Amino acid sequence: EQPKRAKKVKKKTKAKVCPEPPGSSLSDPKSLRRLRKNCGISEEIVLVAPTPADIADAPPTGYMTLFENYFDQCLLWFPLPRFLMRYLAVHGVCLAQINPRGIRHLLGVYVLSRECGVDISTENLSYLTDFRARGLSEELRYSVANSSGMTLIAGFPSKDDHFEYRFFFAEISERTVEADCIDLVKTRWERRVKPTMPKVSKEFLAAMHKELSSGNGNWKRLFSRKRIERALSAEILLRKVLGRGQARLSLREQIALEAAAKARGSSGTGAPRVAMPTTSTPPATSTRAKTLQPSAPKTVLPPPSSGDVAEFRRLSAERARISSGKGKGVDRVTPSKRQRADAYPAAAVGGEASASCGDGLLRDEAYSVVRSRYSELSLLFDRLVGDYDEDVRSRGSELSAANEANAALQSRLNEIVERNEALERDVLALQRVKKDYEDKLSNLKWRCAKAEEARDEMTRSFAKRTSEVVGLLAEIGGKVQNDMLNLTEIDANLEFIGLLQGSDQPDLPTEVKTLCRRRHPIYDAHDVFADLLASVRRVLEIPTVPAGAGETSAAVDDDVEV
Repeated sequence: EQPKRAKKVKKKTKAKVCPEPPGSSLSDPKSLRRLRKNCGISEEIVLVAPTPADIADAPPTGYMTLFENYFDQCLLWFPLPRFLMRYLAVHGVCLAQINPRGIRHLLGVYVLSRECGVDISTENLSYLTDFRARGLSEELRYSVANSSGMTLIAGFPSKDDHFEYRFFFAEISERTVEADCIDLVKTRWERRVKPTMPKVSKEFLAAMHKELSSGNGNWKRLFSRKRIERALSAEILLRKVLGRGQARLSLREQIALEAAAKARGSSGTGAPRVAMPTTSTPPATSTRAKTLQPSAPKTVLPPPSSGDVAEFRRLSAERARISSGKGKGVDRVTPSKRQRADAYPAAAVGGEASASCGDGLLRDEAYSVVRSRYSELSLLFDRLVGDYDEDVRSRGSELSAANEANAALQSRLNEIVERNEALERDVLALQRVKKDYEDKLSNLKWRCAKAEEARDEMTRSFAKRTSEVVGLLAEIGGKVQNDMLNLTEIDANLEFIGLLQGSDQPDLPTEVKTLCRRRHPIYDAHDVFADLLASVRRVLEIPTVPAGAGETSAAVDDDVEV
Protein backbone atom coordinates (compact mmCIF):
# COMPACT_ATOMS: atom_id res chain seq x y z
CA GLU A 1 0.00 0.00 0.00
CA GLN A 2 2.81 2.44 0.84
CA PRO A 3 4.35 2.24 -2.66
CA LYS A 4 0.91 2.92 -4.15
CA ARG A 5 0.48 6.01 -1.98
CA ALA A 6 3.91 7.19 -2.95
CA LYS A 7 2.97 6.80 -6.61
CA LYS A 8 -0.22 8.78 -6.05
CA VAL A 9 1.74 11.59 -4.40
CA LYS A 10 4.18 11.63 -7.29
CA LYS A 11 1.32 11.90 -9.76
CA LYS A 12 -0.04 14.99 -7.98
CA THR A 13 3.32 16.79 -8.13
CA LYS A 14 3.38 19.13 -11.12
CA ALA A 15 6.48 19.41 -13.25
CA LYS A 16 8.17 22.79 -13.16
CA VAL A 17 7.69 24.63 -16.45
CA CYS A 18 9.95 27.52 -17.41
CA PRO A 19 9.34 29.94 -20.28
CA GLU A 20 11.41 29.46 -23.39
CA PRO A 21 13.25 31.64 -24.25
CA PRO A 22 14.04 32.98 -20.75
CA GLY A 23 12.25 36.25 -20.03
CA SER A 24 9.19 35.37 -22.12
CA SER A 25 5.73 34.54 -20.74
CA LEU A 26 3.77 31.33 -20.25
CA SER A 27 0.48 33.21 -20.61
CA ASP A 28 -1.52 32.32 -23.70
CA PRO A 29 -5.08 32.99 -24.92
CA LYS A 30 -6.33 29.91 -23.07
CA SER A 31 -4.91 31.03 -19.71
CA LEU A 32 -6.29 34.55 -20.24
CA ARG A 33 -9.77 33.13 -20.93
CA ARG A 34 -9.53 31.15 -17.71
CA LEU A 35 -8.42 34.32 -15.88
CA ARG A 36 -11.43 36.23 -17.25
CA LYS A 37 -13.79 33.51 -16.07
CA ASN A 38 -12.32 33.08 -12.58
CA CYS A 39 -11.86 36.78 -11.82
CA GLY A 40 -14.93 38.19 -13.60
CA ILE A 41 -13.00 40.32 -16.08
CA SER A 42 -15.22 41.82 -18.77
CA GLU A 43 -14.80 40.86 -22.41
CA GLU A 44 -14.64 44.57 -23.27
CA ILE A 45 -11.24 44.82 -21.58
CA VAL A 46 -8.49 44.07 -24.11
CA LEU A 47 -5.96 41.53 -22.81
CA VAL A 48 -3.09 40.49 -25.09
CA ALA A 49 -1.00 37.33 -24.71
CA PRO A 50 2.72 38.09 -25.26
CA THR A 51 4.76 36.51 -28.04
CA PRO A 52 8.02 34.66 -27.29
CA ALA A 53 9.92 37.80 -28.27
CA ASP A 54 8.09 40.04 -25.75
CA ILE A 55 9.49 40.81 -22.29
CA ALA A 56 7.78 42.19 -19.20
CA ASP A 57 9.60 45.53 -19.02
CA ALA A 58 8.87 46.51 -22.65
CA PRO A 59 5.09 46.42 -23.29
CA PRO A 60 3.66 47.59 -26.63
CA THR A 61 2.65 51.21 -27.00
CA GLY A 62 -0.70 51.90 -25.32
CA TYR A 63 -0.50 48.78 -23.12
CA MET A 64 0.76 48.03 -19.62
CA THR A 65 2.30 44.87 -18.17
CA LEU A 66 0.32 42.88 -15.57
CA PHE A 67 0.74 39.47 -13.96
CA GLU A 68 -1.96 36.81 -13.67
CA ASN A 69 -1.04 36.47 -9.99
CA TYR A 70 -2.30 40.01 -9.32
CA PHE A 71 -5.87 38.98 -10.10
CA ASP A 72 -6.28 35.30 -9.17
CA GLN A 73 -4.13 35.43 -6.00
CA CYS A 74 -3.94 39.09 -4.93
CA LEU A 75 -7.66 39.79 -5.70
CA LEU A 76 -6.94 42.91 -7.80
CA TRP A 77 -9.76 44.19 -10.02
CA PHE A 78 -10.52 46.37 -13.05
CA PRO A 79 -10.54 49.31 -13.30
CA LEU A 80 -7.39 49.57 -11.25
CA PRO A 81 -8.15 51.53 -8.04
CA ARG A 82 -7.39 55.22 -7.99
CA PHE A 83 -5.44 55.11 -4.72
CA LEU A 84 -3.06 52.49 -6.14
CA MET A 85 -2.28 54.42 -9.33
CA ARG A 86 -1.67 57.65 -7.39
CA TYR A 87 0.56 55.83 -4.93
CA LEU A 88 2.65 54.36 -7.77
CA ALA A 89 2.81 57.72 -9.58
CA VAL A 90 4.11 59.47 -6.46
CA HIS A 91 6.89 56.89 -6.17
CA GLY A 92 7.61 56.99 -9.93
CA VAL A 93 7.21 53.26 -10.69
CA CYS A 94 4.79 51.14 -12.69
CA LEU A 95 2.49 48.44 -11.34
CA ALA A 96 4.47 45.52 -12.76
CA GLN A 97 7.51 46.49 -10.66
CA ILE A 98 5.67 45.60 -7.41
CA ASN A 99 5.69 42.00 -6.22
CA PRO A 100 2.45 40.21 -5.16
CA ARG A 101 3.16 40.69 -1.44
CA GLY A 102 3.30 44.45 -1.96
CA ILE A 103 0.03 44.37 -3.94
CA ARG A 104 -1.66 42.37 -1.15
CA HIS A 105 -0.42 44.81 1.46
CA LEU A 106 -1.68 47.90 -0.39
CA LEU A 107 -5.07 46.34 -1.11
CA GLY A 108 -5.37 45.15 2.49
CA VAL A 109 -4.75 48.62 3.93
CA TYR A 110 -7.22 50.09 1.45
CA VAL A 111 -9.92 47.55 2.39
CA LEU A 112 -9.42 48.28 6.11
CA SER A 113 -9.79 52.01 5.47
CA ARG A 114 -12.99 51.47 3.49
CA GLU A 115 -14.39 49.28 6.24
CA CYS A 116 -13.69 52.11 8.69
CA GLY A 117 -15.63 54.43 6.38
CA VAL A 118 -12.81 56.67 5.18
CA ASP A 119 -11.11 57.27 1.86
CA ILE A 120 -7.39 56.88 2.56
CA SER A 121 -5.05 59.36 0.91
CA THR A 122 -1.69 58.73 -0.71
CA GLU A 123 -0.02 60.65 2.11
CA ASN A 124 -1.57 58.41 4.79
CA LEU A 125 -0.75 55.28 2.80
CA SER A 126 2.89 56.34 2.45
CA TYR A 127 3.27 56.71 6.21
CA LEU A 128 1.64 53.33 6.87
CA THR A 129 3.86 51.44 4.39
CA ASP A 130 7.53 51.00 3.67
CA PHE A 131 8.72 50.98 0.03
CA ARG A 132 11.67 48.59 -0.41
CA ALA A 133 13.87 47.36 -3.26
CA ARG A 134 13.65 43.64 -4.05
CA GLY A 135 16.57 41.69 -5.49
CA LEU A 136 19.36 43.44 -7.36
CA SER A 137 19.04 47.20 -7.75
CA GLU A 138 19.44 47.02 -11.53
CA GLU A 139 16.40 44.70 -11.78
CA LEU A 140 14.13 47.63 -10.74
CA ARG A 141 11.78 45.41 -8.70
CA TYR A 142 10.18 46.61 -5.47
CA SER A 143 8.02 45.47 -2.57
CA VAL A 144 5.74 47.22 -0.08
CA ALA A 145 5.75 46.21 3.59
CA ASN A 146 4.55 47.46 6.98
CA SER A 147 6.27 50.51 8.39
CA SER A 148 8.19 49.99 11.61
CA GLY A 149 5.67 49.53 14.42
CA MET A 150 2.71 49.99 12.02
CA THR A 151 1.72 46.38 11.32
CA LEU A 152 -1.74 46.16 9.72
CA ILE A 153 -1.65 43.24 7.26
CA ALA A 154 -0.11 39.84 8.02
CA GLY A 155 -0.57 36.18 7.13
CA PHE A 156 0.81 36.39 3.60
CA PRO A 157 1.59 33.26 1.56
CA SER A 158 5.15 32.07 2.08
CA LYS A 159 5.97 32.49 -1.60
CA ASP A 160 4.44 33.05 -5.00
CA ASP A 161 5.57 30.32 -7.38
CA HIS A 162 7.39 32.18 -10.15
CA PHE A 163 4.63 34.72 -10.70
CA GLU A 164 6.85 36.56 -13.22
CA TYR A 165 6.54 33.59 -15.61
CA ARG A 166 2.94 34.57 -16.43
CA PHE A 167 2.56 38.16 -17.55
CA PHE A 168 0.29 39.71 -20.15
CA PHE A 169 -0.49 43.12 -21.61
CA ALA A 170 -3.66 45.15 -20.89
CA GLU A 171 -4.83 48.10 -22.95
CA ILE A 172 -4.69 51.45 -21.13
CA SER A 173 -8.24 52.82 -21.28
CA GLU A 174 -11.10 53.92 -19.02
CA ARG A 175 -12.09 50.25 -18.64
CA THR A 176 -8.75 49.32 -17.08
CA VAL A 177 -7.85 52.56 -15.26
CA GLU A 178 -9.93 55.34 -13.72
CA ALA A 179 -10.38 58.18 -16.22
CA ASP A 180 -8.54 60.73 -14.08
CA CYS A 181 -5.59 58.36 -13.59
CA ILE A 182 -4.81 57.46 -17.22
CA ASP A 183 -2.09 60.11 -17.38
CA LEU A 184 -0.52 58.66 -14.22
CA VAL A 185 0.01 55.20 -15.72
CA LYS A 186 3.67 54.33 -16.24
CA THR A 187 4.70 51.56 -18.64
CA ARG A 188 8.48 51.95 -18.58
CA TRP A 189 10.35 50.34 -15.68
CA GLU A 190 12.26 53.06 -13.88
CA ARG A 191 14.11 53.56 -10.63
CA ARG A 192 11.94 54.61 -7.70
CA VAL A 193 11.95 58.30 -6.78
CA LYS A 194 11.53 58.92 -3.06
CA PRO A 195 8.63 61.39 -2.66
CA THR A 196 8.69 64.38 -0.36
CA MET A 197 5.81 64.11 2.10
CA PRO A 198 4.73 66.70 4.71
CA LYS A 199 5.75 65.83 8.24
CA VAL A 200 3.08 64.25 10.45
CA SER A 201 3.18 64.01 14.23
CA LYS A 202 3.68 60.68 15.95
CA GLU A 203 0.37 61.11 17.78
CA PHE A 204 -1.50 61.41 14.50
CA LEU A 205 0.24 58.30 13.12
CA ALA A 206 -0.57 56.37 16.30
CA ALA A 207 -4.24 57.39 16.12
CA MET A 208 -4.37 56.53 12.43
CA HIS A 209 -2.82 53.10 13.03
CA LYS A 210 -5.12 52.43 16.01
CA GLU A 211 -8.18 53.25 13.94
CA LEU A 212 -7.23 50.75 11.22
CA SER A 213 -5.96 48.04 13.60
CA SER A 214 -9.17 46.04 13.84
CA GLY A 215 -7.47 42.65 14.03
CA ASN A 216 -8.95 41.61 10.67
CA GLY A 217 -5.69 41.95 8.72
CA ASN A 218 -4.81 38.28 8.19
CA TRP A 219 -4.69 37.89 4.42
CA LYS A 220 -4.91 34.11 4.20
CA ARG A 221 -7.83 33.62 6.59
CA LEU A 222 -9.91 36.79 6.33
CA PHE A 223 -9.51 38.34 2.87
CA SER A 224 -11.70 37.27 -0.03
CA ARG A 225 -13.22 38.82 -3.12
CA LYS A 226 -16.60 39.12 -1.36
CA ARG A 227 -15.05 41.08 1.49
CA ILE A 228 -13.38 43.44 -0.96
CA GLU A 229 -16.70 43.96 -2.79
CA ARG A 230 -18.45 44.74 0.51
CA ALA A 231 -15.69 47.18 1.44
CA LEU A 232 -15.93 48.95 -1.92
CA SER A 233 -19.68 49.35 -1.48
CA ALA A 234 -19.28 50.77 2.05
CA GLU A 235 -20.34 54.36 2.62
CA ILE A 236 -17.66 56.98 3.14
CA LEU A 237 -18.53 59.37 5.98
CA LEU A 238 -18.33 62.98 4.87
CA ARG A 239 -16.90 64.33 8.14
CA LYS A 240 -14.58 61.47 8.90
CA VAL A 241 -10.88 62.11 8.57
CA LEU A 242 -8.42 59.26 9.02
CA GLY A 243 -6.75 59.54 12.41
CA ARG A 244 -9.27 62.05 13.86
CA GLY A 245 -11.84 59.73 15.39
CA GLN A 246 -15.37 58.74 14.46
CA ALA A 247 -17.86 61.18 12.96
CA ARG A 248 -20.97 59.33 14.03
CA LEU A 249 -23.04 60.64 16.99
CA SER A 250 -22.31 59.12 20.36
CA LEU A 251 -25.01 57.56 22.58
CA ARG A 252 -25.23 60.69 24.74
CA GLU A 253 -25.66 62.88 21.65
CA GLN A 254 -28.37 60.57 20.35
CA ILE A 255 -30.21 60.80 23.72
CA ALA A 256 -29.89 64.58 23.61
CA LEU A 257 -31.39 64.65 20.10
CA GLU A 258 -34.30 62.45 21.21
CA ALA A 259 -34.91 64.69 24.23
CA ALA A 260 -34.92 67.78 22.04
CA ALA A 261 -37.41 66.16 19.68
CA LYS A 262 -39.67 65.21 22.61
CA ALA A 263 -39.42 68.72 24.05
CA ARG A 264 -40.44 70.26 20.74
CA GLY A 265 -43.30 67.76 20.52
CA SER A 266 -44.49 68.47 24.08
CA SER A 267 -44.63 72.21 23.35
CA GLY A 268 -47.52 71.56 20.93
CA THR A 269 -51.26 71.89 21.71
CA GLY A 270 -51.93 68.20 22.12
CA ALA A 271 -49.77 67.74 25.25
CA PRO A 272 -51.32 68.43 28.72
CA ARG A 273 -49.43 71.05 30.68
CA VAL A 274 -49.68 72.97 33.93
CA ALA A 275 -50.96 76.51 33.61
CA MET A 276 -47.88 78.67 33.16
CA PRO A 277 -47.28 82.20 31.97
CA THR A 278 -46.86 82.83 28.28
CA THR A 279 -43.34 84.10 28.92
CA SER A 280 -42.09 80.83 30.36
CA THR A 281 -40.27 79.90 27.13
CA PRO A 282 -37.79 82.51 25.95
CA PRO A 283 -38.04 83.51 22.28
CA ALA A 284 -34.39 82.70 21.74
CA THR A 285 -35.15 79.03 22.33
CA SER A 286 -37.63 78.83 19.47
CA THR A 287 -35.28 80.78 17.27
CA ARG A 288 -32.46 78.34 17.93
CA ALA A 289 -34.79 75.42 17.36
CA LYS A 290 -35.68 76.81 13.94
CA THR A 291 -32.05 77.21 13.00
CA LEU A 292 -31.40 73.60 13.95
CA GLN A 293 -34.03 72.17 11.61
CA PRO A 294 -32.63 70.15 8.65
CA SER A 295 -34.20 72.52 6.11
CA ALA A 296 -32.25 75.49 7.41
CA PRO A 297 -29.35 76.58 5.20
CA LYS A 298 -25.79 76.01 6.33
CA THR A 299 -24.23 79.02 8.06
CA VAL A 300 -20.77 79.68 9.34
CA LEU A 301 -21.00 79.97 13.13
CA PRO A 302 -18.68 82.19 15.15
CA PRO A 303 -16.21 80.52 17.50
CA PRO A 304 -17.66 79.85 20.98
CA SER A 305 -16.67 81.97 23.95
CA SER A 306 -14.96 80.59 27.06
CA GLY A 307 -18.23 80.73 28.99
CA ASP A 308 -20.04 78.75 26.31
CA VAL A 309 -17.29 76.16 26.29
CA ALA A 310 -17.44 75.79 30.08
CA GLU A 311 -21.22 75.48 29.97
CA PHE A 312 -20.98 72.91 27.17
CA ARG A 313 -18.50 70.83 29.17
CA ARG A 314 -20.70 70.95 32.27
CA LEU A 315 -23.75 69.90 30.28
CA SER A 316 -21.82 67.08 28.59
CA ALA A 317 -20.71 65.75 31.98
CA GLU A 318 -24.29 65.95 33.24
CA ARG A 319 -25.58 64.07 30.18
CA ALA A 320 -22.91 61.42 30.64
CA ARG A 321 -23.88 60.94 34.30
CA ILE A 322 -27.57 60.69 33.46
CA SER A 323 -27.13 58.28 30.54
CA SER A 324 -24.75 56.01 32.45
CA GLY A 325 -27.39 55.35 35.13
CA LYS A 326 -25.12 56.28 38.03
CA GLY A 327 -26.15 58.29 41.10
CA LYS A 328 -29.46 56.56 41.79
CA GLY A 329 -31.60 58.28 44.39
CA VAL A 330 -30.20 61.64 43.44
CA ASP A 331 -32.37 64.27 41.85
CA ARG A 332 -30.30 64.45 38.64
CA VAL A 333 -31.58 67.52 36.84
CA THR A 334 -33.83 69.15 39.45
CA PRO A 335 -32.92 72.85 39.57
CA SER A 336 -32.16 74.61 42.84
CA LYS A 337 -34.76 76.67 44.72
CA ARG A 338 -33.28 79.93 43.49
CA GLN A 339 -33.28 78.65 39.89
CA ARG A 340 -36.88 77.52 40.22
CA ALA A 341 -37.84 80.86 41.71
CA ASP A 342 -36.02 82.83 39.01
CA ALA A 343 -36.82 80.79 35.94
CA TYR A 344 -40.26 79.65 36.79
CA PRO A 345 -42.14 82.21 38.93
CA ALA A 346 -45.44 80.66 37.94
CA ALA A 347 -44.69 77.56 40.00
CA ALA A 348 -45.95 79.37 43.11
CA VAL A 349 -49.17 80.39 41.37
CA GLY A 350 -50.20 76.80 40.69
CA GLY A 351 -51.53 76.33 44.24
CA GLU A 352 -54.92 75.30 42.97
CA ALA A 353 -53.66 71.81 42.28
CA SER A 354 -52.60 69.47 45.01
CA ALA A 355 -49.10 69.96 46.39
CA SER A 356 -47.77 66.55 45.42
CA CYS A 357 -49.19 66.53 41.90
CA GLY A 358 -48.14 70.11 41.31
CA ASP A 359 -44.60 69.54 42.43
CA GLY A 360 -44.27 66.43 40.24
CA LEU A 361 -45.65 68.15 37.18
CA LEU A 362 -43.49 71.19 37.74
CA ARG A 363 -40.43 69.00 38.21
CA ASP A 364 -41.17 67.09 35.01
CA GLU A 365 -41.81 70.29 33.09
CA ALA A 366 -38.65 71.91 34.37
CA TYR A 367 -36.67 68.78 33.60
CA SER A 368 -37.98 68.66 30.05
CA VAL A 369 -37.30 72.35 29.47
CA VAL A 370 -33.79 72.12 30.88
CA ARG A 371 -33.08 69.02 28.84
CA SER A 372 -34.42 70.80 25.78
CA ARG A 373 -32.11 73.75 26.39
CA TYR A 374 -29.19 71.44 27.10
CA SER A 375 -29.92 69.52 23.91
CA GLU A 376 -30.18 72.68 21.86
CA LEU A 377 -26.90 73.96 23.22
CA SER A 378 -25.28 70.57 22.62
CA LEU A 379 -26.58 70.46 19.06
CA LEU A 380 -25.35 73.99 18.53
CA PHE A 381 -21.84 73.07 19.57
CA ASP A 382 -21.99 69.77 17.69
CA ARG A 383 -22.92 71.60 14.54
CA LEU A 384 -20.21 74.16 15.16
CA VAL A 385 -17.59 71.43 15.63
CA GLY A 386 -18.96 69.51 12.65
CA ASP A 387 -18.76 72.56 10.41
CA TYR A 388 -15.21 73.18 11.49
CA ASP A 389 -14.34 69.51 10.97
CA GLU A 390 -15.89 69.55 7.51
CA ASP A 391 -14.02 72.71 6.65
CA VAL A 392 -10.76 71.22 7.92
CA ARG A 393 -11.43 68.01 6.02
CA SER A 394 -12.12 69.83 2.77
CA ARG A 395 -9.01 71.92 3.24
CA GLY A 396 -7.07 68.79 4.14
CA SER A 397 -8.30 66.95 1.05
CA GLU A 398 -7.38 69.93 -1.12
CA LEU A 399 -3.98 70.09 0.55
CA SER A 400 -3.39 66.36 0.12
CA ALA A 401 -4.44 66.56 -3.55
CA ALA A 402 -2.08 69.49 -4.03
CA ASN A 403 0.69 67.60 -2.25
CA GLU A 404 0.09 64.57 -4.46
CA ALA A 405 0.18 66.73 -7.57
CA ASN A 406 3.34 68.45 -6.33
CA ALA A 407 4.93 65.09 -5.54
CA ALA A 408 4.05 63.78 -9.01
CA LEU A 409 5.40 66.94 -10.62
CA GLN A 410 8.51 66.76 -8.45
CA SER A 411 9.08 63.15 -9.47
CA ARG A 412 8.68 64.08 -13.13
CA LEU A 413 10.98 67.06 -12.64
CA ASN A 414 13.59 64.87 -10.99
CA GLU A 415 13.26 62.40 -13.84
CA ILE A 416 13.70 65.15 -16.43
CA VAL A 417 16.68 66.58 -14.53
CA GLU A 418 18.30 63.14 -14.40
CA ARG A 419 17.71 62.65 -18.11
CA ASN A 420 19.15 66.09 -18.87
CA GLU A 421 22.20 65.36 -16.76
CA ALA A 422 22.66 62.02 -18.53
CA LEU A 423 22.30 63.74 -21.92
CA GLU A 424 24.80 66.41 -20.91
CA ARG A 425 27.27 63.74 -19.84
CA ASP A 426 26.75 61.92 -23.14
CA VAL A 427 27.24 65.17 -25.08
CA LEU A 428 30.48 65.93 -23.22
CA ALA A 429 31.72 62.39 -23.84
CA LEU A 430 30.85 62.67 -27.53
CA GLN A 431 32.60 66.02 -27.75
CA ARG A 432 35.73 64.55 -26.19
CA VAL A 433 35.63 61.59 -28.57
CA LYS A 434 35.07 63.94 -31.51
CA LYS A 435 38.03 66.12 -30.47
CA ASP A 436 40.25 63.04 -30.14
CA TYR A 437 39.23 61.83 -33.59
CA GLU A 438 39.78 65.29 -35.07
CA ASP A 439 43.28 65.44 -33.55
CA LYS A 440 44.07 61.97 -34.85
CA LEU A 441 42.70 62.88 -38.29
CA SER A 442 44.75 66.08 -38.49
CA ASN A 443 47.88 64.18 -37.42
CA LEU A 444 47.17 61.51 -40.02
CA LYS A 445 46.66 64.14 -42.72
CA TRP A 446 49.96 65.79 -41.77
CA ARG A 447 51.77 62.45 -41.90
CA CYS A 448 50.14 61.66 -45.26
CA ALA A 449 51.26 65.02 -46.62
CA LYS A 450 54.81 64.40 -45.42
CA ALA A 451 54.77 60.92 -46.93
CA GLU A 452 53.42 62.33 -50.18
CA GLU A 453 56.21 64.89 -50.31
CA ALA A 454 58.84 62.23 -49.57
CA ARG A 455 57.37 59.96 -52.22
CA ASP A 456 57.38 62.76 -54.78
CA GLU A 457 60.99 63.57 -53.90
CA MET A 458 61.98 59.91 -54.20
CA THR A 459 60.10 59.62 -57.48
CA ARG A 460 61.86 62.64 -58.89
CA SER A 461 65.27 61.42 -57.69
CA PHE A 462 64.65 57.93 -59.04
CA ALA A 463 63.44 59.27 -62.34
CA LYS A 464 66.55 61.43 -62.60
CA ARG A 465 68.84 58.50 -61.82
CA THR A 466 66.92 56.25 -64.13
CA SER A 467 67.30 58.71 -66.96
CA GLU A 468 71.04 58.87 -66.29
CA VAL A 469 71.30 55.07 -66.26
CA VAL A 470 69.31 54.90 -69.48
CA GLY A 471 71.71 57.30 -71.11
CA LEU A 472 74.73 55.37 -69.90
CA LEU A 473 73.33 52.02 -71.01
CA ALA A 474 72.46 53.48 -74.35
CA GLU A 475 76.02 54.65 -74.71
CA ILE A 476 77.41 51.30 -73.50
CA GLY A 477 75.23 49.28 -75.83
CA GLY A 478 75.76 51.55 -78.80
CA LYS A 479 78.77 53.51 -79.87
CA VAL A 480 80.96 52.66 -76.84
CA GLN A 481 80.55 48.93 -77.45
CA ASN A 482 81.42 49.29 -81.12
CA ASP A 483 84.38 51.54 -80.31
CA MET A 484 85.68 49.01 -77.82
CA LEU A 485 85.36 46.17 -80.31
CA ASN A 486 86.95 48.21 -83.08
CA LEU A 487 89.79 49.25 -80.78
CA THR A 488 90.42 45.67 -79.80
CA GLU A 489 90.42 44.60 -83.46
CA ILE A 490 92.78 47.45 -84.47
CA ASP A 491 95.19 46.62 -81.65
CA ALA A 492 95.22 42.96 -82.71
CA ASN A 493 95.87 43.89 -86.36
CA LEU A 494 98.65 46.28 -85.40
CA GLU A 495 100.24 43.65 -83.21
CA PHE A 496 100.06 41.09 -86.03
CA ILE A 497 101.53 43.53 -88.55
CA GLY A 498 104.36 44.26 -86.14
CA LEU A 499 105.12 40.57 -85.86
CA LEU A 500 105.17 40.25 -89.65
CA GLN A 501 107.54 43.18 -90.03
CA GLY A 502 109.89 41.91 -87.36
CA SER A 503 112.97 39.79 -87.80
CA ASP A 504 111.52 36.84 -85.96
CA GLN A 505 108.46 36.15 -87.96
CA PRO A 506 105.89 33.89 -86.28
CA ASP A 507 104.79 30.60 -87.59
CA LEU A 508 101.36 31.22 -89.05
CA PRO A 509 99.90 27.76 -88.49
CA THR A 510 101.12 27.87 -84.91
CA GLU A 511 99.57 31.33 -84.36
CA VAL A 512 96.32 30.21 -85.95
CA LYS A 513 96.12 27.26 -83.61
CA THR A 514 96.92 29.44 -80.63
CA LEU A 515 94.22 31.99 -81.53
CA CYS A 516 91.65 29.28 -82.19
CA ARG A 517 92.45 27.74 -78.83
CA ARG A 518 91.97 31.12 -77.08
CA ARG A 519 88.81 31.91 -79.08
CA HIS A 520 87.08 28.69 -78.18
CA PRO A 521 86.09 29.63 -74.52
CA ILE A 522 84.81 33.08 -75.49
CA TYR A 523 83.31 32.38 -78.88
CA ASP A 524 79.82 33.65 -77.66
CA ALA A 525 81.04 36.71 -75.77
CA HIS A 526 79.00 39.03 -78.03
CA ASP A 527 75.80 37.13 -77.31
CA VAL A 528 76.45 37.02 -73.53
CA PHE A 529 77.10 40.76 -73.46
CA ALA A 530 73.93 41.41 -75.46
CA ASP A 531 71.86 39.20 -73.10
CA LEU A 532 73.21 40.94 -69.98
CA LEU A 533 72.54 44.33 -71.48
CA ALA A 534 68.97 43.29 -72.37
CA SER A 535 68.41 41.98 -68.82
CA VAL A 536 69.53 45.28 -67.31
CA ARG A 537 67.21 47.17 -69.62
CA ARG A 538 64.30 44.87 -68.75
CA VAL A 539 64.85 45.26 -65.00
CA LEU A 540 65.15 49.02 -65.29
CA GLU A 541 62.30 49.13 -67.84
CA ILE A 542 64.52 50.88 -70.41
CA PRO A 543 63.30 50.81 -74.00
CA THR A 544 65.45 48.85 -76.49
CA VAL A 545 67.67 50.83 -78.88
CA PRO A 546 66.33 50.55 -82.44
CA ALA A 547 68.20 48.11 -84.69
CA GLY A 548 68.84 50.77 -87.33
CA ALA A 549 70.99 52.77 -84.96
CA GLY A 550 73.30 49.77 -84.40
CA GLU A 551 73.59 49.09 -88.14
CA THR A 552 74.38 52.74 -88.82
CA SER A 553 77.09 52.78 -86.18
CA ALA A 554 78.51 49.52 -87.58
CA ALA A 555 78.63 51.02 -91.07
CA VAL A 556 80.43 54.06 -89.74
CA ASP A 557 82.96 51.80 -88.02
CA ASP A 558 83.57 49.89 -91.25
CA ASP A 559 84.22 53.13 -93.08
CA VAL A 560 86.73 54.18 -90.45
CA GLU A 561 88.47 50.80 -90.67
CA VAL A 562 88.85 51.00 -94.47
